[in-house]
Amino acid sequence: MLAKKKAQPIPKGYHSVTPYLIVRGGKKAIAYYKKGFGATEILRIPGPNDLVGHAEIGIGGSRVALADEMVEMGFKSPQALGGRP
Repeated sequence: MLAKKKAQPIPKGYHSVTPYLIVRGGKKAIAYYKKGFGATEILRIPGPNDLVGHAEIGIGGSRVALADEMVEMGFKSPQALGGRP
C-alpha cells in the first residue's frame, strides 16, 4: 500500500503571500529589480510578441512574480488603468 503524501499548501521556496505584478515593459522591470534590489531571476516564460508571459524573481528570501500587461486578456498595468507604476 502506498503512503499518501499530504499536499503542501505553500510550495517550497515561497512564503504565504507572493505578489504578482502586471507591468508595462516586463524585461525592463526585471532589469530594474536586478540592478536596484539585487534580484535574481528564477524563471521566465516568454509570451507573445516578445513579452514576458510569466517571470519570477527573488529578492532576499522572497519571490515576486510578474508579467507584461496583455490588455486583450484582461491583464492591465497601472498605466492602463490610469494610474502610475
